[in-house]
Amino acid sequence: MSRVTLELSHPINLAAFDQEQPAGAYVVDVDEQAIEGLTFLATRRVGATLYSPAGSDPTNCRYAVPMSLTELDAITAQSSR
Repeated sequence: MSRVTLELSHPINLAAFDQEQPAGAYVVDVDEQAIEGLTFLATRRVGATLYSPAGSDPTNCRYAVPMSLTELDAITAQSSR
């Protein structure tokens, strides 16, 4: 598993939320699985969990929601703009 913090300058819409989430810092855990049978270490992403911040500190979590890898890719692309 790897953990990243995404700094979003725009609000986001995810399937797990009933309403738009505000811009800000979001912590995301990305679940990874080893790819067996290779002569080198490789992993593939198999899931992600987004932690909605409670206040201005992204490490203070209000709740955790699963998100699709497609949604993760979309908000990662948005955060890099």
